[in-house]
Amino acid sequence: MPRNTPSPVLTPARPPPQPTHVSLLKPGPQVPDSDNLTMTSPTTSLLPSPEAEKSLFRTAYIAETTRLQAQQNVDSIFEAHSVITSILHSRILEDIWPYIRITREINISELRDIGRMRRREGIRACGRLVRVPGIHEEVAEALWEGLSVHMGMVDGEDDEQDMFERDIVMRVEKEQEELRDGTAEEKWKARAGDERKGDLVAEKGEDLSMSTPVPKGKE
Repeated sequence: MPRNTPSPVLTPARPPPQPTHVSLLKPGPQVPDSDNLTMTSPTTSLLPSPEAEKSLFRTAYIAETTRLQAQQNVDSIFEAHSVITSILHSRILEDIWPYIRITREINISELRDIGRMRRREGIRACGRLVRVPGIHEEVAEALWEGLSVHMGMVDGEDDEQDMFERDIVMRVEKEQEELRDGTAEEKWKARAGDERKGDLVAEKGEDLSMSTPVPKGKE
């Protein structure tokens, strides 16, 4: 080779291309590398605080008490309506029944009070309960007379019913007072525990009575 001829430059061969791997998974959150990280249970944040639990209990208790009072009032109005209808059917001709309208909702306690009124006051009060064209006064008078007789017949039951209703009102007022004081939940739990103990004692007594041998001669 002549001296003036430049020597060829050798270029290193490129490596063959490597296959690219594409992951179908989404990248997770980047957690900083720190020694101060603390692990918490995922269920810890789901548990309500004591204050929130008491608030939920109070809300549920008020809703249940309101529902029971409303249901009791509906039942009382239905009972009074049944008494009025029964008296009118027993004292008014059947041909007039379709024309009689009960114009006012009244509960059974208020109806009993009308039955205890004097005649003129009672007839006037009954006139506000029903409406019938033409013979309104006669129907009101018949209704009051029937109520006065009905109240006399159920005088003892009336006293028991009044005592029962007063007892319910006193219980509701007492439970509402306990709710305001924050002691209702504890007393409910105590009552539930006492009832459970009573059931267990009763079940145990039944088991003993069933397993007790019968003496000979007394079978």
